[in-house]
Amino acid sequence: IIERGAAASDGLSGREIRTVLRTAFPRALVENPQEPKVLWVHLESAIADVRTANRNVGKHLCSQSIF
Repeated sequence: IIERGAAASDGLSGREIRTVLRTAFPRALVENPQEPKVLWVHLESAIADVRTANRNVGKHLCSQSIF
């Protein structure tokens, strides 16, 4: 799983990997509060979320300019 995680997170900074972990752990807890287990799907979706956020940095969310 370490090799798979390293390959999937290639190019992410340490801070972004920390964000991935901070996102994946609560997902496991929400999915199964009595017996939480972090699964690959939790890590994979968190990595995808971080990559999506990176792609959206600097994009305007509204169509009108304030200037």
